[in-house]
Amino acid sequence: MTETAKHENSTPEIEARIRKIQEIRRRCRDLLRDGLSATEHGDFLYDENGLPK
Repeated sequence: MTETAKHENSTPEIEARIRKIQEIRRRCRDLLRDGLSATEHGDFLYDENGLPK
């Protein structure tokens, strides 16, 4: 897609959605930067019996 085509398809709603997604990405990046390891994700998803929370 060319730059011209990108701008032709852009609307304020799409641009606002892109900004929101970028903000979510930044917040997730900051959380992961604090040292959350791949093995700790189970603590958020499963209880002590291994069942979904």
